[in-house]
Amino acid sequence: MILVLQHIDDEPAALIGDFFDREGIPWEIMRFYAGDEKPQDTNRWNGLVIMGGPMGVYEEHKHPWLLQEKTFIRDFVNTATHRRPILGVCLGAQLLANALDDSEVYPGPQKELGWGEVEWTSEAQRHPYFKHFPEKQTVFHWHGDTFHLPQGAIRLAGNAIYRNQAFAYGPRIVGLQFHIEVTAELIRKWIELPFSAPDIAATGGMMRLEQQLEEAEQYVPQAQESLNELLRNLFKPGVR
Repeated sequence: MILVLQHIDDEPAALIGDFFDREGIPWEIMRFYAGDEKPQDTNRWNGLVIMGGPMGVYEEHKHPWLLQEKTFIRDFVNTATHRRPILGVCLGAQLLANALDDSEVYPGPQKELGWGEVEWTSEAQRHPYFKHFPEKQTVFHWHGDTFHLPQGAIRLAGNAIYRNQAFAYGPRIVGLQFHIEVTAELIRKWIELPFSAPDIAATGGMMRLEQQLEEAEQYVPQAQESLNELLRNLFKPGVR
């Protein structure tokens, strides 16, 4: 059984959940923000996925439930001994970095929204999970925070705005700053959410719905192909 930590109703597992369903991998959702209590034992789950959200890792004063979730992630990491697979996406990658090494998460130089390129590092090209990924790839971004790499982590991707876009830690832990799990329908929903308006306005007209959906038709299929390869490598061995 895979556990998915969700942080807002409008950021579901999307294509990640589709993969688990298609492959017959059982999974369930935990929502600390909705009042779910922290389990005392993490051993009932064979893997963990930590999704994104609009809050910051450091915003416990606004979201007190983050304290419980951060403790749960640390417990999971410590008991996993890096053998159970863990994937963090966007906020999830930041939470994962913080849990692994108390790495600092902090506001970056600017918001990064919409489709944009990342470059996979030479280390990624040699990594068994990423060696078939293209050297450069256009992915969907929606974040303003960044993080220091945990000690011992391998930097897998970056770009001119944010150096740390993806990392691996040990054999079965991966963090992705960008959203490789999105669909065109989910992008539309995010752009149309009322609380997205300030972020979109800050782009100065660069974040137009029609353009993002047109680019989704071009880039989602490749992103999904890459996602499926990553999930197959990360979660398929011995997760049932």
